[in-house]
Amino acid sequence: MEMKEPQVPSLLKLIWQRRSIRRFLESPIPREKILLCLEAARWAPSAENVQPWRFLVIDDPEVKQRFAEKVFSGIYFPSRFAQHAPVLILVMARLD
Repeated sequence: MEMKEPQVPSLLKLIWQRRSIRRFLESPIPREKILLCLEAARWAPSAENVQPWRFLVIDDPEVKQRFAEKVFSGIYFPSRFAQHAPVLILVMARLD
């Protein structure tokens, strides 16, 4: 993948205009866009370049439903809107 120099004004505009989505379209997200997001996340800096994170992509409706039933309950109930997202990307990290 070819990396281009970031343009600070464009990056700042994206950051300032970001928002939290609570309602999702039912259309699937193309695999290429998911992979592009994962590639961008992979480039995030980490202390000593340890990169302790791993990503799990869940786009199967049945798996998302089972996951939501287990995770989005109790104190996490306000996050239940996420079960309607077309894809879930879980970020996991090693604690050692």
